[in-house]
Amino acid sequence: MSTNLINTGILGLVFLLLFVLSEVLYRYFNLRAEWTRKMVHILTGFIALSFPLLIGDHWIVMALCTVFFFVLKVAKRLEYLPSINGISRKSSGGILYPIAVYSCFAFQQYMGNVAYFYLPLLILAVCDPLAAVIGLKRGVRAFPFTRGKKTWVGSMVFFISAFLISGLYLGWASSLGLTTVLIVSLIIAVGATLAEVFVQNGYDNISIPLSVVSVLFITQPLMF
Repeated sequence: MSTNLINTGILGLVFLLLFVLSEVLYRYFNLRAEWTRKMVHILTGFIALSFPLLIGDHWIVMALCTVFFFVLKVAKRLEYLPSINGISRKSSGGILYPIAVYSCFAFQQYMGNVAYFYLPLLILAVCDPLAAVIGLKRGVRAFPFTRGKKTWVGSMVFFISAFLISGLYLGWASSLGLTTVLIVSLIIAVGATLAEVFVQNGYDNISIPLSVVSVLFITQPLMF
């Protein structure tokens, strides 16, 4: 059996154990679904960051993401996994997450540059749940067109964290000078924040990485 397949099996098991952990925390420790859902969101993103190192074959990544897409879709329809699906608001974010992961992975292989995978996934995994948690706890004024779901505070948190992650990653992975790193990071942060604010019901799991990939693609001649 190839190393890719062995690693895929291990990663698949890790994802399943993550779902089990979220259910245990939800059912036996009374952790709210909003918190277990955010935990799964963050940890799924960080686990997926290992794909280029452990798998490398986009067909295998496609198969793995497809399996989890259908697992999450069936669980949502049958009202299983309440630790992920037991939220009052309407959201398709969970079932769209595997699509976002595979799309970024396939594009980075096509472009031959892992930045197209790591940076959008980092921003999606960290900034989105961070903005949601702080926005819900500290946000007072919500955007009128989001029906109270997204606040100014949450969006500021998203923008600042996206700017910092972009700056740190581009400063490490590219040959850009400091000024150019700051400008490109600012563009990425603005684009990703707008993609988060204006896209609702979980579809920002697609729009956020798409916005980051788009900026990287446009500015690639300057960076890599």
